[in-house]
Amino acid sequence: MVEMACDLAVEQRTLRLPAIINLVNQLLEPTIAPLAETHAYPQLTLRPEADCKRYEALCAAGRVAA
Repeated sequence: MVEMACDLAVEQRTLRLPAIINLVNQLLEPTIAPLAETHAYPQLTLRPEADCKRYEALCAAGRVAA
């Protein structure tokens, strides 16, 4: 596996250790098959909206609790 990962790293023109470790992990971990029944999941009816004020309030509450 390591030799194969090193060969892939050379093909990708990278010899950095983190890249080789990532390639080894990709070769060792099984590929996750896509879900077949995606229509069974609930669909969003409202588009999510970012609310930075709510996030800031949660951060401020965390400082008070700490």
